[in-house]
Amino acid sequence: MDKEKKIKAKIAEIAAQRYVRNERFTYKSAARQMGIETSEVRKHFGTRASMLSYFYDSRIYLYQEHAEQLDAYNDFTLSEKLSDFLLFLFDEFGQHQQFVLKTYKRFVIKNEKATNFEVLFKDQVKKIFESDGQISAPSSLILSTAFYSSVYYKFHAFYHFWSSDESEHQQQTMALIDKWSSFVEEIFYTKIVEKGADLGKFLLYNSPLKKILHK
Repeated sequence: MDKEKKIKAKIAEIAAQRYVRNERFTYKSAARQMGIETSEVRKHFGTRASMLSYFYDSRIYLYQEHAEQLDAYNDFTLSEKLSDFLLFLFDEFGQHQQFVLKTYKRFVIKNEKATNFEVLFKDQVKKIFESDGQISAPSSLILSTAFYSSVYYKFHAFYHFWSSDESEHQQQTMALIDKWSSFVEEIFYTKIVEKGADLGKFLLYNSPLKKILHK
């Protein structure tokens, strides 16, 4: 993560802390807590809302930095990469839980246009899938914009589960994500799609319905 993104991420974290204490926090209070000039904060963010929204964007950048620093990351399986990504985000959310519970719907869900967080999230998921050499060729045909959107909406479902998870250290959420990731890997690493296509072709060309349709 470059220097500017790191500065913006830190400002966003401070803004998140200030927001929990006072939703009408000022630029000055955020700058003072960070130990910089107010003008420095304004240089990076034109509004308080943009500061708060960037908190979510910066979690993706932090994950990318995290992945780059893992020596064995390229050897991870699809399941391991997916769970690592999702669990990292929820770990970050957990460190700022009050803020996330207050703002997730406002800054992530309730937007008519795609948020930058959504774009970054889908791009990261796309990178995870398209860089995986173990995905079977027929299964790769599933990969599309619609598929990546479905993963993004699934993340919203995970958020709702996480937000009400009262298990110790949100262990139930972690278990859910691990199981889902393993299930997805099973689909993409096996020939289930290819076998399904073969079955569909057989039924299409050999079903009694074919004769009826011809008539």
